[in-house]
Amino acid sequence: RTPPYVLQAGVSHLADRWALTGLRGKVGQSDVAGTMTIFNKLPRRKLVADITSQRLDYRDLGGFVGFPPGKPEAATRAASQKASARKMQAQDRVFATDRLSLDRLRDYDADFHFRGKNVAVDRMPMDNVEFRIKLADGKLRYDPVNIGIAKGHVTLVGERDATRTQ
Repeated sequence: RTPPYVLQAGVSHLADRWALTGLRGKVGQSDVAGTMTIFNKLPRRKLVADITSQRLDYRDLGGFVGFPPGKPEAATRAASQKASARKMQAQDRVFATDRLSLDRLRDYDADFHFRGKNVAVDRMPMDNVEFRIKLADGKLRYDPVNIGIAKGHVTLVGERDATRTQ
């Protein structure tokens, strides 16, 4: 479900981690840059990332979280990608309707920081988007999420606790 991409990064591997430094490139029409480290320490793996973008269309990266690929008429898409995109567009939803399995949040830790100058979510242009998501021991915290929308500003702070069986 990911559109064509070109990424460059320095990749290093140590006993307990993979690191990408100097990450930069394009995914679809979106640009990305930053660093990413994946720690292999058990019992939980951990992702630490600091990503920036001047222009980000959520559909370009949506394949990672269940969104359809970008515009289905793009000639570079495989037939199965085009069919999946048409199906998702017909549903007229931003988020997938699949049940969110919170118990998987107990399997990983993460510290993800994102800054985007221009972010497009369908017909909702956003600017100066910044968020930090921390996942530790089954607790997901987003603090803060800052979004510029229509000459205004929205700030969100929240937490989701998946340490107990729901």
